[in-house]
Amino acid sequence: MAIDEKDGNQKNAIQKSLRTIFNTKSQKLELIEGETVNLDKQVDCIFYNDTFYIAKKTQFEQIVGLEEEFKILATEVITELEATNMIEGLEIMAKQIESNPAIHRKLVRLAKIGNYRELNEKVVKTMVKVCKSHGDKLKIKDGKLLIENESDIDLALKMLGDYYKRGEVSGKAYGTYAGKQISTTE
Repeated sequence: MAIDEKDGNQKNAIQKSLRTIFNTKSQKLELIEGETVNLDKQVDCIFYNDTFYIAKKTQFEQIVGLEEEFKILATEVITELEATNMIEGLEIMAKQIESNPAIHRKLVRLAKIGNYRELNEKVVKTMVKVCKSHGDKLKIKDGKLLIENESDIDLALKMLGDYYKRGEVSGKAYGTYAGKQISTTE
């Protein structure tokens, strides 16, 4: 714990009682004067020689303010999704942006790969087939994706993000938002 010794005794009694330390020499609980900085047991990142070494990505993003930037980008992606005119119920997804930071990264990932920009009825039909092959049911209405609840959001994002992948060697199916498009030479 670190304290600012310049900050005097400017706190009320409740604030003082919450900031105490056990003095091992006097065997008493004593008030801490000044502002305190508490360090967690878990390290999120280390900054050494002008380089960040990240142990916990989500917490690091929160520390450096990327979470807010992701929220802004996610809102922009919703606007772009609306412009496709191929998804009904986007207002439900837009509400999730306010309360669910996990959706931010998924939407930012969508923007990066850009699959939604070519969204049309043929692509939606392919999405329905892919979902069916994995035991999921993608909701559609008039040839458009339909979002009625949070589970619909998750499945729609999986389809837009090309979530399902297959290993070329093993032929095993995988589900992940990760991946980098590569060009093949044949």
